[in-house]
Amino acid sequence: ARPDPEALVDAARLRLRLAALERALADLPRQAKRLARWRARSAEKRAADLAAGRRPHQPLRLGRSPGWRARPDRAVDLTLRECHGLALDALRADTS
Repeated sequence: ARPDPEALVDAARLRLRLAALERALADLPRQAKRLARWRARSAEKRAADLAAGRRPHQPLRLGRSPGWRARPDRAVDLTLRECHGLALDALRADTS
């Protein structure tokens, strides 16, 4: 059975994600350096990780957005989907 959309839910995990986002936004230069280091990793290193059975580190979750629903029934579902798509587009963009 689907939960009642009007029922209260525990927002502890959402609060933790928002706190992590707040910390990252408070120190954008450090986060930019982190992303630059990740992008600088060689293709060979990523291939070696895969060969060793390790999953290569990704700055974003690949695939569908968190909380994805085939039939979004709330505005937040569409917002999450759009934000995830924009973030993936930003990673693909060549800014050189």
